[in-house]
Amino acid sequence: MTCYSQKSDLLLEETFDDVVHTVEWQAFSAGAKAAEGSLVLDPSSVQENFVTVTSKSRFRHATLEARIEITGSTSRIFYIGFFSRDPWASDTSWIIVDGRYARLQIRRENGGVAQTSPLPVDPGWHTVKIVWSEAKVEYFWNGLPAGSVTDPSDIPDKFLSIAIDATERGDDAGVNLVDWVKVSGGEQEQ
Repeated sequence: MTCYSQKSDLLLEETFDDVVHTVEWQAFSAGAKAAEGSLVLDPSSVQENFVTVTSKSRFRHATLEARIEITGSTSRIFYIGFFSRDPWASDTSWIIVDGRYARLQIRRENGGVAQTSPLPVDPGWHTVKIVWSEAKVEYFWNGLPAGSVTDPSDIPDKFLSIAIDATERGDDAGVNLVDWVKVSGGEQEQ
């Protein structure tokens, strides 16, 4: 059965209160766990060196907000945003934090890729937001506009899951934390 919610409804709210709710989330490695009120992503703890958690619900033309901690590690890549699970990562609209820079990247199943200019970011806690509409995808860093993509051929139109991912490319130990995630507006398919 498919269910749709109307715009402006709170579609998903997760605070990771010491548990990753398996009703809503699917972890693709043992390196993801909830502890001390946050989602902990530790890619160095698993052989594959990456940790991915995705929502089971899928959304379209919605707003994603999250509070995340950036370590500042230059060997860590952190992703959060809308993501296609079938085929895997064929359509994405997500924020990528690569070391000390963040950017919005959109990847389409047809092979197209669009992204914003890198934004310098400091280690610590930050609030990120992606506003995905039919006409554009905008992203915000700590409440301030940080970039947008407006070419209609670059805007995904199908239902996408939420993905949270951390990938390790070097030897620095450390974890990425997600305090909370909210999705509102748009449509939800369950």
